Formats: sequence, structure tokens, C-alpha cells
Amino acid sequence: MKRILLIGVGLGLSLVAMAQKPDAFDEKVVDVMILQSQAVQKEVGITLKMREKMNQYGEEHGKKSKALMELAQKKGQDPTNPDVVKKSFGLYTELKTKIIALLTPSQVRRWRELSLQAAGLPALMDETVAKKIGMSAAQIQKFKSAYQNGADRYQKLQKQVFEPLAKKYNGVVPKTEKEANDLRAKIDKETKVIQDKYGPQFKKMQQETEGSMRAVLTKPQAAAFEALKGKPFKNGK
Repeated sequence: MKRILLIGVGLGLSLVAMAQKPDAFDEKVVDVMILQSQAVQKEVGITLKMREKMNQYGEEHGKKSKALMELAQKKGQDPTNPDVVKKSFGLYTELKTKIIALLTPSQVRRWRELSLQAAGLPALMDETVAKKIGMSAAQIQKFKSAYQNGADRYQKLQKQVFEPLAKKYNGVVPKTEKEANDLRAKIDKETKVIQDKYGPQFKKMQQETEGSMRAVLTKPQAAAFEALKGKPFKNGK
């Protein structure tokens, strides 16, 4: 009888552990970078002890990433080298797994919601997210094309309006700290003039791109995506 009870207790504990495991989708989608925001930490419910552990993991990750880049440099490998990218992603996944282990499933879920809110529509470029709301392969391809077309137009305009400014100051080397500060202020001022002038055009282009992307989704899919994003986060306001 005692043995049966022990087995029952052990099974019960196992079931509880399984029930507390975060959803695989949430684990895949969460973005570590947004946890740097104190407002996000508060929204997710990160405690001081959790934050201290996260900082420790972050420092360890930083050292490993630095070592990886230094080794790649010695080998003459670019950061975009497939092998370097793969190892870098592995380190990121390792960091994310450690952080997830500190949190409850509900905390990970809210983290996922905030990650999707931060990413916006481009989150659907990730096929894991796209398939979660029921997008077909054809829809995913059409969605990606709409995004890329918008990005190409945006970059073309960006090059057109900012390249003259870059050429104007290319090769200009300040001789003193004052000259450097004056030059920086001058460039900032001219950059703002360009941004003020072309800002509405960039905004319109972004809205058109988002409109093309939204048009790919059915109403149920759009509603499903909004549900995945959860309660709107007002950044601590």
C-alpha cells in the first residue's frame, strides 16, 4: 500500500511538472531583447532575484559571444558566415532557455504576447507564428513578398535622401574636440531637416506596406494574431 501511495505521489508530481511547462510555441517566439526594458520586466512579473539571475546569464552569454567572434576573426570568418551565425543562434537559444526556466508558464505567455506586440505584423514572417494562425504556404509567400517590396521601396528612398548628406561630409576629419562636436551638431541638424521633410513620405510608405501585408490575411487569421498578442501593453503608462 505504501509503495502504491509513493508511486501515486510521484506520478502526481510529474503531472504537475508537465502542467507547469511553458507552451512550446511561447518558448519559440519570445524575444530576449525586450526583457532589457524595466517596464517589460514589471509587466511580466520579473522579481529582483530573477533579474539578478538574468543578468548573470547575460554576462555569461556576452563572454561566449565575444569569444565566438574573436575566434571567427582569427579564422578570417565574417559574422554573417553560416557557421558563425549557427553558433551565435545556438548561444542565443541557450540564453533564452535559461531565462525561460526561471519563469512560470503564465509569465512566459505574457512575455510572448509582448514579443509579438513589439514585432508587429513582421512577426508573421516567422513561419511558426504564421502557421499558428492558419496561414497557408501560398499566403506566407505572398506576405513575405509584400514585406520585401515595401522594404525595397523604403531603402531606395532612404538612400536617395540621405546619400547626398553622407557624401557631403565623407572624408571630413575634425582636428579638435570642438570641431568634432560642431560637426556632429551640424550633421544632426541637417539629418532632422531631411527627416522632417520626408517623414510623411516614409510613414505613408510604411502604412501602404502594412496594408498590403494585412490584405493577405483572412479576418479569422487577423483576429487570431491579435489574440496571440494579448492585452495591449502601454509601456508602463
